[in-house]
Amino acid sequence: MSSSSAITPTAGHRVREQSAAPTICTHCGLDVPNARVAAGSTEQFCCDGCRTVYEAIHGCGLDAYYRMRDRLEQTSDRAVVDASSFEAFDDPAFHERWVRRNDDGTLTCELQVSGMHCAACIWLIERVPVVLAGVRECRVDFGARRVRVTWID
Repeated sequence: MSSSSAITPTAGHRVREQSAAPTICTHCGLDVPNARVAAGSTEQFCCDGCRTVYEAIHGCGLDAYYRMRDRLEQTSDRAVVDASSFEAFDDPAFHERWVRRNDDGTLTCELQVSGMHCAACIWLIERVPVVLAGVRECRVDFGARRVRVTWID
């Protein structure tokens, strides 16, 4: 049955039919808006961000993240990501305030991470140096919901 309203021929009034189960995002588990459902595809994404992250995770051989996440079966609020929000990290004023130069010439910054809710999240974040050139270390403090990132200048 569809989730649309229908007019019954005998009564002439609108009745709401039961809605079908929502389509779930392959990456984050949130509902996929109807306009984004890809008919016939087993992989569904609520946004381009989830599609990109999913492809990057698989492309880098880190798909064990999904098995780990599914085994843990923990749910929590998901992070809301706006790609334009990352532009501030390139601003010299941000670097002056938040980035520390280490004795070995590397740079370090501590970031708050919203939406981090399980061991699978930690595992994935701490694998960033494996797939992102120049990143030396990502160390998660789960209790504080923070990550310390160290990279080569």
